[in-house]
Amino acid sequence: MRLLQLAILLILANVAVGADRNLLVAGFGLLSSFAMMTDSGAGNFLLSTPLAQISRTIYHKAVAFHLGLALLGSVLAIAFIAIPAGGDIPPAVLILLVGFAVTQTFDSTGRIIRAPLMVAKRDAVYAAPDVVLLVLKLPILAIALLQSNLTVLLLLPIPSLIVAVVTFISTNRNLTARGVDEHRTYRRILEFGTTGALSAFYSQSPLLIASMLLPLNQLATITIVYRIIQALDLVPGTLSLQLIPRIRGRATGPWAYWTAFTLGGLVIAVIVIAAMPIIEALFMHDFTDVWVFVLVALSFAPKSGNYALVAYLMGSGQIRTRLALTGAAAIVSLGLSITFTLLSGASGLAAVTLTVEVLFAIGGYFALRRIASQPSMASVTDSQKENAQ
Repeated sequence: MRLLQLAILLILANVAVGADRNLLVAGFGLLSSFAMMTDSGAGNFLLSTPLAQISRTIYHKAVAFHLGLALLGSVLAIAFIAIPAGGDIPPAVLILLVGFAVTQTFDSTGRIIRAPLMVAKRDAVYAAPDVVLLVLKLPILAIALLQSNLTVLLLLPIPSLIVAVVTFISTNRNLTARGVDEHRTYRRILEFGTTGALSAFYSQSPLLIASMLLPLNQLATITIVYRIIQALDLVPGTLSLQLIPRIRGRATGPWAYWTAFTLGGLVIAVIVIAAMPIIEALFMHDFTDVWVFVLVALSFAPKSGNYALVAYLMGSGQIRTRLALTGAAAIVSLGLSITFTLLSGASGLAAVTLTVEVLFAIGGYFALRRIASQPSMASVTDSQKENAQ
């Protein structure tokens, strides 16, 4: 879905004109940011729960809880967009943003709906709805681009809703009717959701600060860079999701995963930086400050490694450690974003993006080192390794 979002952004950048262009680009980016920050955690909760314990009751609660928070996030995002718009969003722009918000809500809920398939290690079936959505939405995107007609994009929520409903019916019938600890479902989901929200906040806070402190044209530039680079999260994000339910059965340490993910992310980042002239041509947008693009692109390397680190923490049941790390990262990111924006503008924000990801990895190293030094945790880890062998 990140790739489809990138395609929508590409269409907005090429078809929209004037002030509406910058507002649509910035608004679409903020919608994505709020979608990440109001993620319920239901997906990671289901991925960290053994399949036999995911009853229909728990499943329904998880899906409904996420849907409610996703809708709330959409409302908050559109209200926040009014800030860079000076309190006045043109009706045509507002209608399009609402359509994008509804589409994102259905798509994000669809990922929660599919989560039990990943737990069951049916990876191909899990990915199938994404393929169907791609096939159904590409004609809509193509028509909008070829006809230079953005109103066609208002059709996007329809395939999202259809695929979500069909997938829900198919997945639901394969789950057990009743399970255990169903009364604590919402609290357990929130444990994952809180850490997920903080994680999203630390990665999105530069964009939020930019919307309040930078002119709309600079905000549009930051948005395009962020959405291009963060679309690449599809790779480490998908791999880390597959990793979560498999952690329990492996003796591999977290830093082996982190190193592999980081090196892969670095290779991708270098390729993207080399392709910057092509990206400028595609989006019809010149990155006058090259360092904004380069620094945000380089942040993809440590961020990829941090995806693996977070997957390890969740898969090994160390949710509170992730909470502490993401909480600290959110505070640091917010403070640095405000400071560097006032001092260096857009390039300062780009530097914050890279710095926070590196600091997150360093914090994870010391946190896991402290945990490993505790006798009780060390014995648990040794037991897990013996079981894996």
